Amino acid sequence: PDRRAADAESLAEIFARYTERPVLVRKSLPDAWEYVRKHQEGQNIYCAGSLYLAGMLKAMAVKDPEAGIKEG
Repeated sequence: PDRRAADAESLAEIFARYTERPVLVRKSLPDAWEYVRKHQEGQNIYCAGSLYLAGMLKAMAVKDPEAGIKEG
């Protein structure tokens, strides 16, 4: 693990200070994407992390035909 990386639970605690909405942590990106697809349809989602992580999430979303996200 990258020692510069922040612990996911710590990030969730910080993020929760700035929203009244639930802040959830999942163990892996595929787990998080699966949760979002099942529970957050039509809602905004936020990804806290690196641009690398955001790029991986975008790649997963673009490959998911039901997500309705186009490359670009």
